[in-house]
Amino acid sequence: MAGDVTLEGMSELMEMGLADLTRNLHALLPPNEQTLHAYLLERRARKPPSAEALYSKGAITIDEYAEHKFPELAALRRERAAAYPLPEAPRACVVCVAPTALLRCRECPSRVCAECAVSACCQAPLLFHEMYCLRFGAPPGVGKPPPRARRKP
Repeated sequence: MAGDVTLEGMSELMEMGLADLTRNLHALLPPNEQTLHAYLLERRARKPPSAEALYSKGAITIDEYAEHKFPELAALRRERAAAYPLPEAPRACVVCVAPTALLRCRECPSRVCAECAVSACCQAPLLFHEMYCLRFGAPPGVGKPPPRARRKP
């Protein structure tokens, strides 16, 4: 199709898709003007379809449409549906070696059971890591009741 367009040629052009139509129109132009109309050969970037168009085509559900339309409500729904993490499996206690330890040491990943935590931490809660995790033992004077002050008569 070079030069003038006949009536039959025009009907063929009108039946083509947009990409083919622009390519053929560019070919119909005189060679010295084709450089001025290079935009006819450029491919255009497609816009992503809107949420309304996707929903009308049946590509997304009504819930997904609502998430596209109202993202703050979607975040609120996800927050409400979130489940808390499952509790960890009990580990061996560093004091009594029973497999019921749930409480974690403040300094390391070692665990202690509730009974040992009450008995050991009541003596020296700040020294628990040094006494049991590092196995240094109790420092002298820890675990003994403090001396009572004597009253002067």
